[in-house]
Amino acid sequence: MAHRANRLLVTAALAIAAAAGMASASITGALVHIKATSSLGTAELEFITNSDFENGILTDGLTDSVELVNDNGDLIAILTNLNVLLIADPVVNMNFSVFAGAADTSFVITSTLLGFPALTNPIARSSASVSVTDSNGDGATASGDYGGGKMFRSFYNGAVAGAGSIFATLVDSPVVILDGFGSDDSTEASGPGFDVIFDSVTSMSTEFQFTLSARDQVGATSTFVVVPSPASMALASIGVLAMYRRKR
Repeated sequence: MAHRANRLLVTAALAIAAAAGMASASITGALVHIKATSSLGTAELEFITNSDFENGILTDGLTDSVELVNDNGDLIAILTNLNVLLIADPVVNMNFSVFAGAADTSFVITSTLLGFPALTNPIARSSASVSVTDSNGDGATASGDYGGGKMFRSFYNGAVAGAGSIFATLVDSPVVILDGFGSDDSTEASGPGFDVIFDSVTSMSTEFQFTLSARDQVGATSTFVVVPSPASMALASIGVLAMYRRKR
């Protein structure tokens, strides 16, 4: 019975810690900011959410396509799909699809800045995948605009989304489709497991930067997870157990 009680208390301690994070999580700015630039000009879109965290989870997205046009009304790109999942513990998950207009188009797609109570030396993992589809039969190319041709970054402790300390720079490019109407993808994770961030972490965000050939499509998905270090979780559990024993 004692072992069972201890297990229940450890579970309760973790639940209390998670609930505290849920209550204090916040987002800064738009849920997603999209900037598309081509020889035709630049268009920007901010997806603003009216949703809030419910039981530590915030999810929102689009059900219809949205055209990104410049100040002259020229079509630069189309956002065909968008879904965002935020978990206060914390997790930032984003997936989307974009279609380039009549010219090669550079995209910068940035998640919101998720803020949360400080986690000391937490462990984290990030992964992303980019799928490229030739939509007009003449081949397709997507190239990352980060150093080394990478297409995705995850950040922590930024004052704004898409900035701060870099946790991981992922997804090799170019992704090239030679056969008409074909598709291919590139996927990468920060590691086989979690890595320690030796810092006090209070915020996180993710961002894609890539250039897509005209009239072709990219679908992408990403996840960035930060969790308390095993040591801090153990200390929290020990503290609750000590309180329980004193009461007995």
